[in-house]
Amino acid sequence: FSGGLASASAYDHEGLAREALEHHIRPGYTAFQTSAEGLAGAVTELCKTPSAAGLVRARSAFKDAVLSWGRVEHLRFGPVTDDKRNERLLFWPDPKGVARRQVAAIIETGEESALDHRLAGKSIAVQGFTALDIVLFGGGSKDLDASPAQGSSRCKYAMALSANIASIAKAASDGWAAGSAYEKLWLQPGESNSTYITSKETTQALLQSYVLGIELLRDQRLKGPLGIQKVGAKALEPMLPNSGLAVPFLRANIEGVRSLLREGGFVARQAAPPITDPSRQEMTVLGSIAEELTRAAEAAGSAERISPTPFKDSAAREKLISMGFPLKNAYTTGARTIAGEAGITLGFSSLDGD
Repeated sequence: FSGGLASASAYDHEGLAREALEHHIRPGYTAFQTSAEGLAGAVTELCKTPSAAGLVRARSAFKDAVLSWGRVEHLRFGPVTDDKRNERLLFWPDPKGVARRQVAAIIETGEESALDHRLAGKSIAVQGFTALDIVLFGGGSKDLDASPAQGSSRCKYAMALSANIASIAKAASDGWAAGSAYEKLWLQPGESNSTYITSKETTQALLQSYVLGIELLRDQRLKGPLGIQKVGAKALEPMLPNSGLAVPFLRANIEGVRSLLREGGFVARQAAPPITDPSRQEMTVLGSIAEELTRAAEAAGSAERISPTPFKDSAAREKLISMGFPLKNAYTTGARTIAGEAGITLGFSSLDGD
């Protein structure tokens, strides 16, 4: 691997912050906003004119929006942290089935405060993708393709959910727009900055997103449904079980943290000046880590192709289990490499564990 690492004192924190914003953060949230608005439009059209084709389009739009969210979900700072936007988009794990019960009650009773904009103020368990997974794909959802669905509580709830998701996506995306308050905070650290006093702190935020993103997908979303997060633990139900998107969502999470390495600028900044030649980038430590992530994503894709219920199929489970090593390597070696280059103290004791 390349030995021409940049010294911590020469690390270009300001350049990294700008590159991450322009090539990773903004494009990711823009894609999420576009797909979320497409979801809201498809669900509204389905409820205005119910049809089998309309239900297929709405479900496809749901998948697009879910996976777009999965690719930026690791970014745990900025506008998405306001108003519990992150939590409102995805409620999981849910070992006691709270969402299932509460969503069913809303559909059955037609609770009016959950069927319009007031949904945004309700429990996170009845907002976001987890709830819409139940409404669009769960028991009774097939009825959405027939005319009686028009005006039904299920349809109204589906429209409220998709509109709520689109509203959150727009707020998260707009918050990073040129001239926004968050852009100024991100690009202009200093004593008067309420969030980032030094430019190194923006690099710290990106590194934390990388580490916690991998930790969440590996230790909770992969190990949890496999039942191997700890000895004797009961397996968690996979997320988004009705649409079967648990493993595709894992793959989207991996694609997101890999993009943070590549498009976000970490790979290029292993040397000063930054490495612009893609072939040289691949020969660096972080270039190899990005390839490790690609292998993990490919294993997830293989599991999807083997079975529609990959956590239950033995051959598919083997593929999912094989994701563990490259993810662990990306977690430990990747984080330590970035920290060393950028002159950052990790502060994650979990890096020393399994």
